[in-house]
Amino acid sequence: MPPRTTPPPPFEVSFDADRRLLHVVGRGVPSLADRVAWVNQVVNGHAPGAGIDVLIDVTDVTTMPEAEECGHIVRLMEKLQQHLGGRVAIVNARAGNATTTHLIAAYAASVDIRAFTDGNRARNWLLTGAE
Repeated sequence: MPPRTTPPPPFEVSFDADRRLLHVVGRGVPSLADRVAWVNQVVNGHAPGAGIDVLIDVTDVTTMPEAEECGHIVRLMEKLQQHLGGRVAIVNARAGNATTTHLIAAYAASVDIRAFTDGNRARNWLLTGAE
């Protein structure tokens, strides 16, 4: 019998303390509950106003949220940005899905939440403030 393998979680979160940069990578088919769980994990694990920037790469997510979930995701991104006090860059390099990512960023109340199709441009914006 082959060994059982556990699939990776839908979101992996890592923190670069030197750059004050939280890196989140999504993959597969995450549910809204998965999205809520990682945001709550980050909010509960970092002090308010910590000045942490967040780079979220959802290029490897194979489905996009349903229309009714988008508003909830906008509120999650706002909660994340307001709690951490830094900027949030959402990357989706997958051509067909990038539009939804841009709409989520556009509906966010903060100019500190932006969408990108290129991870290097997103990282540059977070680290230097320039696109």
